[in-house]
Amino acid sequence: MRDAGLTPTVFVAPILPELTDSTEQIDELIGTLADAGAGNILPTPLYLMRGPKDLFFAWLRASIPNCSPRTPTSTRTARARPVITATSSGHG
Repeated sequence: MRDAGLTPTVFVAPILPELTDSTEQIDELIGTLADAGAGNILPTPLYLMRGPKDLFFAWLRASIPNCSPRTPTSTRTARARPVITATSSGHG
């Protein structure tokens, strides 16, 4: 797409910080997307409203007893999503 003069934007969602997606994994993904020609990357953490959020965390606690993730800020609001401008061989 870059060769055709387009600047592709890649949405990465849902990100489950501190649960299934580590900082290292996210950094590697962003680097791979940048190297593949992504112009912008929109990382989007999991967003849950109050009812579904409560159900999800209840299920999570029951399913993975040793897992006690902090409630990510992203489950409260999705308004402050960063846009990462990708540069090849550099992250962000």
